[in-house]
Amino acid sequence: MNARSPASRQEAAFGLLNYIQEAKRWQSLSDLNDQLRFDREKFLRENPEFVPKLVETFKSARGNDPKVVQYVSQVLSLVGGPEASEVLLDTLREGGSPEQDIFVMIALGKLREAHAVPPILGRIGSSDPGVKYAALFSLGFFDDDAAVKALKQALSDPDPLAGWNAAF
Repeated sequence: MNARSPASRQEAAFGLLNYIQEAKRWQSLSDLNDQLRFDREKFLRENPEFVPKLVETFKSARGNDPKVVQYVSQVLSLVGGPEASEVLLDTLREGGSPEQDIFVMIALGKLREAHAVPPILGRIGSSDPGVKYAALFSLGFFDDDAAVKALKQALSDPDPLAGWNAAF
C-alpha cells in the first residue's frame, strides 16, 4: 500500500477543487451559450452591458488564456454585431498563437464577416496544420469568389485533412 504524504494529499485536494471550479465555470458558460441560442435578442436586451464586458474579457485574454479565447470567440460568434466582428477581426489581423488564430477564424466564419476573408486566405499557407485546416473550414462559410477558388484548389492538396476541410 502506498501511503501519500500530507503534502501530496493536500496537493491532490487542491487539484480536485480546481477541477471542480473549472467544471463549474465551463458549465456556466455552456448555460450562457444555451441562452444566447434560445433567445439572443431577449438576452441582449436584458443584459445591455454584456457585449462590452465580453469584448473586454476577450481583449484581456488574447495571448494570455487560450481557454478563455476559445470560449469567448464562440460566444462572440453567437452574439454577433459590429463589436464582436471588430474585436475578432482586429485579433486575426494582429495574429497570435496558432490556437488563438484557429478559434478566431472559426468565429469570424460563423459570423460570415466578409472583411475576414483576406486574412483567413493568408492563413491557408500556414506551417501549422491546425491553422491551415481552420482557415479552409472557415472559408466554407463565405459566398466569396476568392474563398471558393481557394477551397477548390485545396481539394487537391496532398494533405488529406486539408482536402477534407476544404470539402466540408
